[in-house]
Amino acid sequence: MKPKLIQFLFWLLTKLGAEYYREKPEPVRGYPLPKSVTDLIPEAHFYVARLDQARESGEWKKHQAYAAMIKNHPESAKRDISLAIEIAVREL
Repeated sequence: MKPKLIQFLFWLLTKLGAEYYREKPEPVRGYPLPKSVTDLIPEAHFYVARLDQARESGEWKKHQAYAAMIKNHPESAKRDISLAIEIAVREL
């Protein structure tokens, strides 16, 4: 009964002049990053590339990059710094 009701409502809407699409819209690819993160990404690339040569664990490398960026940008949110580092690691 519910599908019939939905079909009736769509029919009624089209008779009243409404337009709808049966196809699903294309999903949005990616998420627009805030400017606070995009400003940090080039510096994160620098630290990640420099620390990639180290013979330590990945967690140690991330921590070193995180600590260096916190020292250089104390006003930035820590989650923005973490996201910039994660993006830099994925693009490496």
